Amino acid sequence: MYKFFLLFLVAFASLLIAQDAQAIIEKADEYRGSENWSFDLKVIDFAKEGENVKIFGTDEYKVLGQVFNVGAEKVFKSICQFTEPAAERGKKMFMDGQIYWMYFPDTKNTIRMTPAQRLSGQATASDIASINYANDYNGKILGSEVILNQHDCHLLELSKKSDNVAYDSLKYWVEKHTFRPVKVEFFGPSGKLLKTGYYRDFRPVVGKMQSHELFLLDPLTEGRVTRMIQSNKTEVKAPDYFFRKESLSNINLLEHAAAPEAQDIIVKADRYRGADRWGCNLKVMDLQKTEDGVKLVAESEFRLASKVYRDANSNTFKSFVQFLSPKQDQGKKMLMDGQIYWMSFPDTQNLVRITPSQRLTGQANAADIASTNFSTDYEGKVLGMEKVLGKDCYKLKLTAKHENTAYGS
Repeated sequence: MYKFFLLFLVAFASLLIAQDAQAIIEKADEYRGSENWSFDLKVIDFAKEGENVKIFGTDEYKVLGQVFNVGAEKVFKSICQFTEPAAERGKKMFMDGQIYWMYFPDTKNTIRMTPAQRLSGQATASDIASINYANDYNGKILGSEVILNQHDCHLLELSKKSDNVAYDSLKYWVEKHTFRPVKVEFFGPSGKLLKTGYYRDFRPVVGKMQSHELFLLDPLTEGRVTRMIQSNKTEVKAPDYFFRKESLSNINLLEHAAAPEAQDIIVKADRYRGADRWGCNLKVMDLQKTEDGVKLVAESEFRLASKVYRDANSNTFKSFVQFLSPKQDQGKKMLMDGQIYWMSFPDTQNLVRITPSQRLTGQANAADIASTNFSTDYEGKVLGMEKVLGKDCYKLKLTAKHENTAYGS
């Protein structure tokens, strides 16, 4: 019994240590921008040439990262748009968890790539796209060490959770009292040291202290250095459709800050349809294709007036429709009062409630004629972007807010 109790204590202590290590990694990730961040990234590759240091390459990117809750797990996704040099502009890299894709604008091809693929200097796809170690690695505390004569750090060993990560393992130094990342060593499958990195230039961004540079040293080549410098770092929440492989050909991260939410898109589109206070004549023509061409089956005309009534809690859209033709329909009137529709018949003087889906002429129902306002009746979700008639368009799915609409979606 005593032996069993000791084994239990050892196992429980090991679990606590592992949990502590993972908590340290998660807190250090917060300094690297692990949640919902956007920044510009400049990667400068230096090498020693004689007694001098020479710049061998400079690449620039726009990076956007976001965490998604998938079931009980968090999945980190990011997009990197190549902005410099000119030959690389328009390329985009998408990291979907541990899956990496590269989009090439000249061929319109999207190709799967490895996280270990070099993109600029010593920087791999993973170095550029992933700012989240907690999702990719399991941690273990090895001990303590003072780094750069001033940082009292936890020393951790990070082991990969899956094969689809850039590095087999890391050694990671995290300052004890702040949980700032200080130093990292990257190792290959054979245990070979690939490079060493130092986190520098900590500055506040929207109230959170953030590292703005990863300084990489090549252990095999003296004087070989890669600086990964972040700027314009900010916390953002981009639309979900950005983080889909199918969206890579259409999105532009340089304009992502202006990307509207679904409801904003619907409201703005409604303005083109006469959503607020408008009057117009409406002609509805029902056409049918025949062997001899196109035949006019029916024609109806209406006069419309509409207005939005606003109060502190809601907007109510109302519309008045008077039937002008054909002759047998002259004098009929329809009132749309929010989601309630009424029809007045002049010959009987009756006022009858009708449904918004009731056909009035051709394929046009009561809602098609009376309502020019989708934002009042539908909730929106952006599905992505698509070209329609040569125009770059937001593709949305609209779902009815209530039962008394003409269409479910």
